[in-house]
Amino acid sequence: MENNKINFFTRIGQSISNYDFYRIIVKESFGKAFGYLILFSLMISVLSCIKPVYDTNKAIGLVINHFESDIPYFELKNGELQVEGDMPIVFENENSIMVIDTRENPDESVIYGYQQGFLVTKTKMVSKEGFEKTEYTFKDFGAIDFNKKDVQKFLPSLKVFLIPIIIIGIILWTIIGKLFSSLFVSLLGVVVNSMLHGNLKYGDIYKIGIYSLTFPSIIKFIIRLMPYKIPYLSSMFFFIYYGLVILYIVKAIHSIKREGQFVGPNYN
Repeated sequence: MENNKINFFTRIGQSISNYDFYRIIVKESFGKAFGYLILFSLMISVLSCIKPVYDTNKAIGLVINHFESDIPYFELKNGELQVEGDMPIVFENENSIMVIDTRENPDESVIYGYQQGFLVTKTKMVSKEGFEKTEYTFKDFGAIDFNKKDVQKFLPSLKVFLIPIIIIGIILWTIIGKLFSSLFVSLLGVVVNSMLHGNLKYGDIYKIGIYSLTFPSIIKFIIRLMPYKIPYLSSMFFFIYYGLVILYIVKAIHSIKREGQFVGPNYN
């Protein structure tokens, strides 16, 4: 197997199933290993975008339907809000409440018995989080006039703004996370290499560490897709994840030692 002809997906499979493949890795350049890390991170991040994008698209659709059917007609003009219907309008659950009350002198204390509260009056908004209270008047936002129809026209465009932000955020977060993980794994590799008397250079350990992230990362991705949660798995998975990483590093070093490749030359 010539190292310069191994394609990306073959590298994924070989890094998972063939410990002897790590003999080839230590002969390759650092740039090739780093390129694999970026491509693998991109693949995982793009696949990870599917569910959040689907859920966001579905949630926005539900918000639009709820807004059209359940929210009464309203209009904000000259710093004053007018809402059709009987007041107050209340949305509440166990720990939070939202109240719309455009009558004169509404009772602000209605939100005080909740951990989270939000009150909309004729001239202002009052939010409460624990003991902290924040208040904004509509005039603070300047000469902004709109009504329910204007908001209805705007809501579908939320997909245009939110979905790209979600995709870019997941991709960047995944790549940055994998870069930091590779650095942490390289430190683990230094310890393992010392314990096994592998005599590998740090650059070779780093390259091994990059590929050792493959299988644990795929398992992590699959677990996140599961429709149900396994009790205590999230708290235990850190140890499972890096336990697998260490296993691959140990097996890779043993394989390299058997071939006498204590220091791998670099080839492009």
